[in-house]
Amino acid sequence: MSGRCQAAWEVGVGVTYKSVQERLREAGIVMSKKGEVHRINYFGGLEETALYTTSLEEAMGLGMARPERL
Repeated sequence: MSGRCQAAWEVGVGVTYKSVQERLREAGIVMSKKGEVHRINYFGGLEETALYTTSLEEAMGLGMARPERL
């Protein structure tokens, strides 16, 4: 599976931070974590384009919903 063709991929039991991070990376999105907060942004994106969430499921949804580039 590649890029945005993952619409059917869902976060569920057994899905880890690392697996979501890798899936988003394939779509051109970088995800990092500090404490319980996940940061989602484009590779090389500025702070203005970053999104934050505490939910792994929401992180996946936010990342996959982002356009390729602003």
